[in-house]
Amino acid sequence: MKKILIIFIALPFILEGQIRTFKSTRVINTHSVETLQKRKLDIRIGHRFGDLLGNAGGWSTFYGLESARDITIGAEYGLTDLITIGLCRTKGGGPLRQNLNGNIKYRFLSQDKEGKMPLSMAFVGVSSVSTMSASDNPEALNNFTKTAHRFSYAAQLLLARKFGDVIALQIIPSYT
Repeated sequence: MKKILIIFIALPFILEGQIRTFKSTRVINTHSVETLQKRKLDIRIGHRFGDLLGNAGGWSTFYGLESARDITIGAEYGLTDLITIGLCRTKGGGPLRQNLNGNIKYRFLSQDKEGKMPLSMAFVGVSSVSTMSASDNPEALNNFTKTAHRFSYAAQLLLARKFGDVIALQIIPSYT
């Protein structure tokens, strides 16, 4: 009983020592070092707008809001406080469309207030499969002669540090 009481008393102090680098699991259109809390579900809907002004923009497209280029709908789930998994569907605005994307993020270092750990680090793995109809044109991106040609993979190492209360920097070496 004493051990349980000590854990409940010490836990807030242990958690207080870690720094939250960013307020979200995303920074603009890329992953941040942050992971979701255990058993939390985050539904994400995102898209890039069309031209704000110019021939394809202006009032006729409500300044680009009606001309969505890339649309993503998906969800992420916190398996643990350090591991987040996700699945999303992406329309795509270019020649590659109709992608199903899965990702896993593992945060293995967290910056602390005492300075013992000066930065946060996480690994992100992403796998995508195109569900587009295959083309017979050998020049087309969707010329899938083998099932393996429908897949793409990426790995990222996220390195981040929070400087004070308002500035954070993240570097993302990636391999695709």
